[in-house]
Amino acid sequence: MIETRIESSICDGSQLYTAAPTQSFGHIQSRYPPVDNMQQVFGVVASHDSDAWQTEAREPLCWLQQALITDSFPAYLDDYARRLGPSGVDDGSSELLRVVVHVALYLRQLEFALPADAARVVLEAYIDVLAQNHRELVAAYVPYLPVEAQTEAYAQFLSQQQGTRAERVQLLELAEQHGLDTEAISKRTVELVIDRHASSELPGSSHADQEQGRFALAEPAEAISAGELEQVRAIEWVTNSPGLYEHALVVTCTLARRFLLGGRTNAAAQLFNALPPDFVQPLWVEKAQSIARRSSDVMPEQLGRSALGQPPHERLDVGCTVASHFQEYIHMLSLCDALAFYATWAEMLSKRPAADAQGQSTRQQMQWLEWKQSIVHATDHAEPMFRARMLDTDWLGTQSLFIDTATTDSQAQQRIGELARLRRLYIPESVFRLHAILFDTRDVVPQNLQRSLDLAQLVASDSLGIYRQLAAPSPAHPSGCLPAFIRLMRQSAGAVLQIQQASQPGKPPLLAGVS
Repeated sequence: MIETRIESSICDGSQLYTAAPTQSFGHIQSRYPPVDNMQQVFGVVASHDSDAWQTEAREPLCWLQQALITDSFPAYLDDYARRLGPSGVDDGSSELLRVVVHVALYLRQLEFALPADAARVVLEAYIDVLAQNHRELVAAYVPYLPVEAQTEAYAQFLSQQQGTRAERVQLLELAEQHGLDTEAISKRTVELVIDRHASSELPGSSHADQEQGRFALAEPAEAISAGELEQVRAIEWVTNSPGLYEHALVVTCTLARRFLLGGRTNAAAQLFNALPPDFVQPLWVEKAQSIARRSSDVMPEQLGRSALGQPPHERLDVGCTVASHFQEYIHMLSLCDALAFYATWAEMLSKRPAADAQGQSTRQQMQWLEWKQSIVHATDHAEPMFRARMLDTDWLGTQSLFIDTATTDSQAQQRIGELARLRRLYIPESVFRLHAILFDTRDVVPQNLQRSLDLAQLVASDSLGIYRQLAAPSPAHPSGCLPAFIRLMRQSAGAVLQIQQASQPGKPPLLAGVS
């Protein structure tokens, strides 16, 4: 056979094959002993004489590759999470973090066992990185966190966003697309923003005019601070859907109380103006009117015991809570409207032209008449804003708000205390401003002088208890505001006596006007 002949020729023909000279590998094997596994391979590479090899072996991505090849990624993930620490991630390591996170997520999908705490740490760190430059991707990664951590994580992210309302709505829509609980997230977000500012002292909270016994209030046109604006804008998170309006109502009242307790009526007014046009729901109005009609037939302890979110069969109590906060909202809104209009009225009063007198030109007389007509109209509008909408209505009283004063709930007790403080602050202020409206226009509306004196009867009415608010002591006014009110009544009474004496010069002052 031909194969046999060829094989015989090769074997016998030494001229056809000459063995090449070789060196022994003994010297290499002595320096690099044989390896049994991949871990030893990486150890040999790391200890190689070549600086380039050692540098490459120390690259973070090489460590990750080594962990994957040697099946030690869980231990690597634990160590990586510890090395992240509280300082977070810098720009240089964000790329490695991205790779580690995606490897971990992929292995978890393949049902590899990974340390849960370490996986959560690196994922939260990556979410923080995305929040800086890729906000639209945050919602895609939050669902990989444990269920109990998803709402808090996304709410923390949203609480730092200062974009437009449309951008905020878009972030919530992305969360909904990825299956997150947007209602819980919205509620938690506004809570985080407000709590962040809770410990900071509101400006103007301790200022008072000691001499006049007046509480210093921000002017309606005064700009609000950056912190106040952030809190006002926080309400956007719970007014993006009508389904959250009830919760938004409670939050609005809570935040408005905080502003008003600090004298920041301008911030409270801006908060009310930030609410959507359809915020007030017809059901709230109906419920408040219904409870008000039957309040005399219901024991006080049956009112105000509910909390939002109770079972459907307890909707009556829920409606009572909503009605209570709606009444509070109306009362505080009335205060802001009254104070804002008072500022307009005071500015109009300050622009008073010279009084009508002989020798004035026709133009000057027309200016006087126009001003008089305007101030009379403004006065007629301002008086009921303070009296009919506030002083005659048991403003922020527990009975008018359907509040159970015997409740043991801590939040309800805090609310009751804040409402009481607001009454002590703003009822005297309203009385003083109403007196100014009436007394300062006595020359253009003569009957206003007597009406300013009649405020004594309003204050003394036991059904309204206004005198209690004037008499209540405070750190700024240990004797209360009642002495200041008495001085105003003396001022009005003195002006009445002067007019009576001028009209009947023949009689002593005390007998003038007596027929």
